[in-house]
Amino acid sequence: MNTGEIIERQSSAETPESIEADKEKSELVPGRAEETADARVEETNDGEVPAVSGAVVVPLPAKQPPPTKDQVLQVVERVLEEGLRDTYLSMSPEQRVKFRLTGEELANGLRSLVGEEVRPSSVHRDVMQWLAQIPGANEFWLEQAGYIKTTKVTRELKDNAA
Repeated sequence: MNTGEIIERQSSAETPESIEADKEKSELVPGRAEETADARVEETNDGEVPAVSGAVVVPLPAKQPPPTKDQVLQVVERVLEEGLRDTYLSMSPEQRVKFRLTGEELANGLRSLVGEEVRPSSVHRDVMQWLAQIPGANEFWLEQAGYIKTTKVTRELKDNAA
């Protein structure tokens, strides 16, 4: 495969049809490290995986599963995002990123309170600072949403501490 083909491949959109066509083209390209002209497939009688002689084996990097969130963190995140979908979608992309990141920091900070004495006033203060990032939000709505979220999060943290 020459440099022109590589650049052309990178610039073209990857569709299932183009991927299949690329596989068919690259299956028997002479001089590839993975498939040399000397490589011969030896078939086995019992239907096992065939052995390839003269081929270079290139190990694939091991895929690591994405980190899983524990159950308490998931519950805290669910409580914090409850009822904010439309508000979040109405934000600009920059505001969304900032709001999401500070929300994740808040959830992780609240998660760390499990097993400790939870002070609702500090939880309320942190939740209100996070909600204050919502542009154009009514002060009374913010206070009500903050109170509800604080109550639910505090209850979850106390329930999981036991």
